[in-house]
Amino acid sequence: MCTVSDKLKLCTCKTENVEQLKHSWILYKYHKSEVILMGEPMLPQEYEIGKENEEYNKKKLETLLNERNCFDVDLTINNKDILELNFSCTSKANPDRTIHLVYEFIYKKDKWTVSEYDPFNTDKLQKQQGKIKTSFTKFQTNE
Repeated sequence: MCTVSDKLKLCTCKTENVEQLKHSWILYKYHKSEVILMGEPMLPQEYEIGKENEEYNKKKLETLLNERNCFDVDLTINNKDILELNFSCTSKANPDRTIHLVYEFIYKKDKWTVSEYDPFNTDKLQKQQGKIKTSFTKFQTNE
């Protein structure tokens, strides 16, 4: 199973391209847009890691984000800001297979709330990004 670590740390280290990192985060500021995007549907992540692990990760991440400051520096967070957390796992059953997980949270009423990740949401403007340290406790699959 691919479960989130209690020691999650969001590092603001200098990174040219977070898409090249194994685990990364992006903080978006809400910015109303008139752009509409269309795309291809994807299977929910729970098919990759199991519904139980998916729900555990969502709840654990939401708890960690709200209980303590997971960022390595103080950031100003405003209502409607969006935090995207990206993780990559290697399947133990198939080491050539990488599973990519994305979790999204919206800041409302002074707390982070889990949200369904929408890759086509254009109402966000990237503000900050970085590397995720100490991401998982362990990883196994039942394949």
